Amino acid sequence: MNPRQVLSPYISKHMTDHPSSHIISAIRKRRSVYPPEFIKGHISDQLISDLLALAQYAPTHRLTEPWRFAVISPAARPSFSDFVDGYYESLRDTSEYVGRKHHKALKKIEQSSHIVAIILRRDPAQRVPEWEEIAAVSMAVQNIWLAAKQFGIGLYWSTPDSRMVAGDYLGLQETETCLGYLYMGLSPKCQFADRDRLKPEDYIKWL
Repeated sequence: MNPRQVLSPYISKHMTDHPSSHIISAIRKRRSVYPPEFIKGHISDQLISDLLALAQYAPTHRLTEPWRFAVISPAARPSFSDFVDGYYESLRDTSEYVGRKHHKALKKIEQSSHIVAIILRRDPAQRVPEWEEIAAVSMAVQNIWLAAKQFGIGLYWSTPDSRMVAGDYLGLQETETCLGYLYMGLSPKCQFADRDRLKPEDYIKWL
């Protein structure tokens, strides 16, 4: 019998009241929530700190722990907005400038409670390939993402071009790279509609 045919009924019938069912539910319900969907109000700094602390439980080859985060709190949002505004203004007289993106980028900052810069810090000895450390950072973000929803927090990972020139603003070291930003806000009542996704049989091959 195909192992998949055994696993699916097991999850649906035997894990309903098991603690694992909460983990499975969190994975299935994880969605991006965008700043226009956030409600007014600030997330506590302590909760942000607690969520980011979950990064340390992500897999990390040779224990390089390459994830770093720079938190842009409500108090720091004006300076971040100035940085982003300055970036777009530097493009204004070029073909790369898009006014709609400029306005949207500033609006997202205004709508968010906190913005967390996701930073990759490469192992100085480069004992593992860069892609493995990027994967570790991504897993760390997934830990944060899954837990955030349980506290009524919505977020999404944005990778604007401005991240590539954010080194000075974020105070990055030579071995650090910004992989984007987590825009975070309160969204306790957000309902997530299922999107069309590949079915397991479309991406799993049994040998």
